[in-house]
Amino acid sequence: MRSITKLSLFIFFLCLFGICSHAAEFSIQKGTDGKPDLIAMTGEIFKGDEIKFRVISAASDAAIVSLDSPGGDLYPALTIGKLIHAMGYYTNVSKGAECNSSCALIWLAGQYKYLAKDSAIGFHEIIDCAPTKDAVRKMQRAYALVGAYLQSLGIREGAIYLMLDFSEKPVNWLTWSNARLFGISLVRAESLEPSN
Repeated sequence: MRSITKLSLFIFFLCLFGICSHAAEFSIQKGTDGKPDLIAMTGEIFKGDEIKFRVISAASDAAIVSLDSPGGDLYPALTIGKLIHAMGYYTNVSKGAECNSSCALIWLAGQYKYLAKDSAIGFHEIIDCAPTKDAVRKMQRAYALVGAYLQSLGIREGAIYLMLDFSEKPVNWLTWSNARLFGISLVRAESLEPSN
């Protein structure tokens, strides 16, 4: 019982300090010589970030979206992912970057998914920072939306189950070694680096 109370307090303080966190930052570098634009997203995802992404990406017909984020709010992340998928953009997690939680859902939307050899993508449970009486219904709705989103990206049912099965561990890691298990085709992020 005491450990449950400690865990609840820990989650509460994470959420409390999350309010003070800065929303994601976006930047764009226009491509030259027919190369796609590079849109960089760094930081935690908050409501309103989907609008910032829509504005910054409006002038890009072709882009690679480079991600470095611990995750954040689910709903703006799903909107960003849908925009990336609709535009046929590529997604990338470079060496030293992280992409967990809702960021991982964005990364999955890329037509081509770049991942540095030593990086990993982390899927974890959806956490409701402000549980109420209808928290169970809210969580069920959130998981239903995530499942529908993943299906719309063409991810097979078995892979969705693996990504969202947290019965044995709190985080499911997608790496170069287990990507086939998830039915995900990867491209090495190093191939985006200019060769010397």
